[in-house]
Amino acid sequence: MSVDKRAEIERVKGETNSALDRIITTAGHANDIGANTQAQLLEQGDRIKSINREVDKTDAVLNSTHKKLKHGFGLRGWFTSHKARVPVLDDTPAYIPSRKPRAVDRKEGDAAPASGADLTDADFDTKLDAIDKLIDNMAVTANGLHSELKAQAEDLDKVGNDVHKVDEKAKKQSRDMARRFKLK
Repeated sequence: MSVDKRAEIERVKGETNSALDRIITTAGHANDIGANTQAQLLEQGDRIKSINREVDKTDAVLNSTHKKLKHGFGLRGWFTSHKARVPVLDDTPAYIPSRKPRAVDRKEGDAAPASGADLTDADFDTKLDAIDKLIDNMAVTANGLHSELKAQAEDLDKVGNDVHKVDEKAKKQSRDMARRFKLK
């Protein structure tokens, strides 16, 4: 082989090595972003569940109020002798293993040759395997994010329906109270 061809091969090896290093770094950052996003989605899911618990508590208060109104307690007796009893709901969030963020399996600083001339087939294979692992981790994280977003969309739909029911119940009780106590 001529000197020019060898120099060209070494230059291409060096550029390939640099490109592989950039891919590994970029894929690692993408995995980190995915893990952070997953953690934020889990926090958002917990906030949605907290909102749902508050809606359930409001519904329980409305049910208690409705029962007392139904049994004909007077306004004076309502405020002096009886207090609304609200069932205590457990505020401890449930542990859901399938929604736990996954750690990123990544090795930083893999042995990289100083120049393209020292790059061997084994080094290429090692870097390609690292890239493959990072891409697999991104796929797992993406599936987890998809599942979490889908679950949160369902939770939001449920909260919306529950809020609508509580709103209707509160309006009905307001009309019943106005009618019962002849308020206008």
